[in-house]
Amino acid sequence: MTALSRVVVLSLVLVCVAGNAAAQTITVEAWIDGRSQLIISGNTAQWYHLDYSAPGRGGVTYPTVINGVDWYPVWPGDPGDPDNYFCSCYSDVFAGVNPPLPSSAIPVGLNIIQARDTVSIIQQPDPGNGYELIVEFDDNALGGADWYEIELQIAGAEGIPATSGRGAAILVLLMIGAAILVLRTQRGAL
Repeated sequence: MTALSRVVVLSLVLVCVAGNAAAQTITVEAWIDGRSQLIISGNTAQWYHLDYSAPGRGGVTYPTVINGVDWYPVWPGDPGDPDNYFCSCYSDVFAGVNPPLPSSAIPVGLNIIQARDTVSIIQQPDPGNGYELIVEFDDNALGGADWYEIELQIAGAEGIPATSGRGAAILVLLMIGAAILVLRTQRGAL
């Protein structure tokens, strides 16, 4: 097998591996009034609510939708406060996050699809926090509530960044360029 053939075969193998290590996405839709934090760990999600009405509340009852699955968070009961206004409390735990957040320090990206105020990742998963991701939704600045939708992008398996079709093509071109340089060097040494 020639050096060029080896480089071409290696390039194709790398493209296949990179394609299989594609990023995974967790999509979240929620009715937000005030400030709340969504905590994701493994296949679980839980809200920690801080200001104004709890997610999905505010005179209404809407689900939090995670990758197309409706979850109606259960909040601590206070008959005089069905909206859990400023409760600084946790919801029940939703155990249906799929794909689950890996138990490794893989960075998670945030793509805001719809938000009228701020959404940010305030904690990336790492060994020191038990691989918990915390996303804060902050709708305090504006009156009333609104729908927020985000995508959480988890890097490919084993921390290999996902490669797009364009990235794979660039990788192949770089490998072919390296092969040409190797061949020229070998021929020049002869």
